Amino acid sequence: MTPRHTSLLYHDVVDGDPSASGFSGAAADRYKLTTSQFARHLDAVSAVAGPAVSVLATPPGDAFHMSFDDGGASSLAIADALEARGWVGHFFIPTAFVGMPGFLDVAGLRELAHRGHVVGSHSHSHPLAMSALDRSAMADEWSRSTVILSDLLGEAVTVGAIPAGSYSRAVAEAASEAGLDRLFTSEPTAKTWRLGTLTLYGRFSVVAATPPDLAVAFARGDARAVALQAASWKTKRAIRSAVGPLWGLTRDLILQRRKAG
Repeated sequence: MTPRHTSLLYHDVVDGDPSASGFSGAAADRYKLTTSQFARHLDAVSAVAGPAVSVLATPPGDAFHMSFDDGGASSLAIADALEARGWVGHFFIPTAFVGMPGFLDVAGLRELAHRGHVVGSHSHSHPLAMSALDRSAMADEWSRSTVILSDLLGEAVTVGAIPAGSYSRAVAEAASEAGLDRLFTSEPTAKTWRLGTLTLYGRFSVVAATPPDLAVAFARGDARAVALQAASWKTKRAIRSAVGPLWGLTRDLILQRRKAG
């Protein structure tokens, strides 16, 4: 039986001004937990799962992973919280934003890697509809990011995560051609699958409104929780496929209407 890799997907952990870490705006802010929220999540999840291990050093059998997208300035504080439990995190970096306000700088990236966490590619410019790009643009996003990170860290970067969950076979193939051999998607599944030499992993997405017990349900593989997120993910994928590059604008409009309603 193929081992199951259960991965939780977080973004930023920030108190006060949401723009202090990561991207700004309604779409980004819904993924930002406060420090106390994140602590409750870790306490709850650690009771049923873990330890969170590196995908680069996964022991045989099932494994549990923690991942954090966008390379926000809160990444080092997140690493502190993980290390207090003996856990390893995966931090995925859109390299065009390194050193910009609200994002990790070079020293921060190197510190994460030095402390034993996985630092991986999250593309270069973080396109919201990567699957709508032409093949040359996809290749440029992955290759620029992996080259920059490899140069900064002094070691080959072979792990990545697709920005905004915009998966397609072409996106994965371009990632593989850029030198990645492990790629995280946003498909809510603990199954892994192969595409040539590339291994792909699913992740369960956590937002600020996600209660700790739902994160626990994802970590445990609760069938109902998994099915509900899978249905939501399939709906979003259909909308993204229909609107293509307009996905970001469409998503923001939906969120604004929800907030107004």
